[in-house]
Amino acid sequence: MRELTSEMLPLAVENELSKDWTLICEKYWRFRKNADTLCLHAKEFPTSRQTQFVSSRTGLEWHIICTYTGRSRQESYYQFYTPYTNSKGKKGCYTLSEGDCEKLTVHYLDRVRTRFLHPRGIYPKTLEETMEAYCRHVQDGGSFLFISSKTHQKYMVLKNGVAIVDVAGNGLITYITFVTFDMLLQYQTPYKRVVERMYELYEQNGKRWDLDRFENILNEEGLSPDEDRLTQIKTLQRRHFTEPPRIRTRLDGLQTRDYDRAMQQLGESAARQWTPAQTQRPGATTWIDPADLQKGVEELMRQRKGK
Repeated sequence: MRELTSEMLPLAVENELSKDWTLICEKYWRFRKNADTLCLHAKEFPTSRQTQFVSSRTGLEWHIICTYTGRSRQESYYQFYTPYTNSKGKKGCYTLSEGDCEKLTVHYLDRVRTRFLHPRGIYPKTLEETMEAYCRHVQDGGSFLFISSKTHQKYMVLKNGVAIVDVAGNGLITYITFVTFDMLLQYQTPYKRVVERMYELYEQNGKRWDLDRFENILNEEGLSPDEDRLTQIKTLQRRHFTEPPRIRTRLDGLQTRDYDRAMQQLGESAARQWTPAQTQRPGATTWIDPADLQKGVEELMRQRKGK
């Protein structure tokens, strides 16, 4: 098992992580079935399940988190991440999704713990516990990346706070630090209303995200933190999920049974066609007496000697 370094170039990070995308998807579909069974019957939400594996191709240790905000598969989302260790021995992680490759720095995760999780009585000790709590309470499946025309800072607006981020040329998003809504400066405060309105539209839209339409509504309502229109930073979808493994249904079983039965009947019909009539019925089969067989062999040997 190996880890990527924390000083890798953005393009090198994404190239290395993308090598495992197909394998991650396969592992995800297998794990998702088990997670659905356990989490959809949970008593409290949000809830989540986590698993890990070591890639046979790159040797990286991957973690998969399935988080459920409600009792429906539509109210769930995933997180794929692989840890790294900085020069001080502290853990951060790289995440991978269909459209984004992200770096959650050690400083950012420390701020998430001290500024949001600890005041709420949540004390994760390991990176795995921190990421699971982060998915449940901070990220919550909806995040929106905006750029301020006044300060030119880039903000990842989360459900319960704002992340100050940087975006590389290839789209790698580096999370620098985290602030709660209570800590926002005066010109940053409207971002809280952006999040609240986004989730109101999400609920009204049948719990489905339509960020382009939501962005237009926010601008029409004048909720932009700056004088200019609210502009969302979009990233291209670089990867696609592999198809989930096809589940064998009851109909498939009936069709297979009918096919096997038809092939068996076809085989029996062919056997009857090519089998001599006297051997079709066990009672009518004519057997050769071993003594007569021995006599025939001896007679054949005498004929050969005579020649």
